[in-house]
Amino acid sequence: MAAKAAKQEGVPIYTYGVGISSPKDIVVADIFTPSDVVFAKDEVPISVRVKGQNLKGESAQLILTLGGEKVDAKTVQFTQDQDEQVISMKLTPSARVNSSWSRPSRRAPMRPRRATTPGSAT
Repeated sequence: MAAKAAKQEGVPIYTYGVGISSPKDIVVADIFTPSDVVFAKDEVPISVRVKGQNLKGESAQLILTLGGEKVDAKTVQFTQDQDEQVISMKLTPSARVNSSWSRPSRRAPMRPRRATTPGSAT
């Protein structure tokens, strides 16, 4: 509305952007595992692709958790303003976590049951 009034009166408007044009940012881009299925107490290599923006000369702590428990941690050193790294980590699932953590990828998804009412055929 103010811009419209200024235009009608012939008053130019000059805009200036304020704030950070390139903020510092860290992104966990991907997490890779060699398989969708793992066995309890077998060490599993995990590769984590981390991207950093405007963090040259800084470091960050990368923490891998499973079931709310810390299983590995690494310090990531950023050497460039636009930095992308693959960090190697390890995970050894316990039997408790393994039972619900993963299913074979060939398994068909479960279908929802059809709703029934008392006395109706299923």
